[in-house]
Amino acid sequence: MIKAPAIFFSFDDDYIEEWYAVLPLLNEYNARVTFYLSYLDCIDDDEWQMIKEFKKAGHTIAFHGKDHINPKKFISENGCKKYLDKEILSGIEILKERGFDNIRNFAYPYGRDSLEAKKCLSPYFDTLRTVDYYLYSENEIRNNLKQIKSFNLAKFPIKHKDMKFKIFARLVKEGKILFTHIHRSGSNTDWKMKKKSIKKLPKELRTSLQIIQKALLMGEKYNIKFLSMGELNGL
Repeated sequence: MIKAPAIFFSFDDDYIEEWYAVLPLLNEYNARVTFYLSYLDCIDDDEWQMIKEFKKAGHTIAFHGKDHINPKKFISENGCKKYLDKEILSGIEILKERGFDNIRNFAYPYGRDSLEAKKCLSPYFDTLRTVDYYLYSENEIRNNLKQIKSFNLAKFPIKHKDMKFKIFARLVKEGKILFTHIHRSGSNTDWKMKKKSIKKLPKELRTSLQIIQKALLMGEKYNIKFLSMGELNGL
C-alpha cells in the first residue's frame, strides 16, 4: 500500500518541451511523476523521443484523451461507444505505434467526469483522475482509484516573498496523500504558444520552474515522496 505522506504529481496536455526542461529537477530530487498526454496529433517526432526519455527515467506515461474532448458532454450526447472509438481507442493505438503500450491511467479532460464516463472508461484504465481538492488517507486510496481528485499546483496558497507551501506540513501532520497537477511549466516571462493544440492558457494554469523547484524542495524538507500514478496500478 502507498505510504503517507506522499504527493502524486502530474503534467497534463502536450507541453512536452517545457516538461522536458523540468526533467533534470525531477532527477535531482528523485521525484517520480506522471505525464498525461493529449492532442496526440500535435506531438512531433522530437517530442515523442522526449517522452521516451520520461519513461526511461522512471516516470509514468498516461492518457488525457486523443483530442482533449469533454467526456461528460460527448458521452451524454453520443454514447460510450462513439467516445471510445473517437477519443480513446484511436489514441491508444497511436501510443502503441509510438512504443507506449499498457497505458493504465487516464485523466478526464477539463476534469469533466460523470457516472456514465466512469462506467465507460473503467474497463480500460486502472485509475481515473478528475479535478478537485482532497487529502487522502492511506486506506482511502484503493477505494477511490476510479475517482481520484487532483488539485492544480498553480492554485496552492503561496506567500509572495517566501512561497511557503503550508500544505506540506499538513500532509506530514495528518498522514495524508495529495494528488496535484500542472499544465504549462517554464519561465514566467516566456510562455510560447504550443503549435495548434489549444488556445493560450490562463495564468492560473501556468506554473513556473521556480514554483516546481520550491515544491520539490519542500518535499525534501518534509520527507514527502513524489510518486507517479504507476504506483497505483494493480492495487
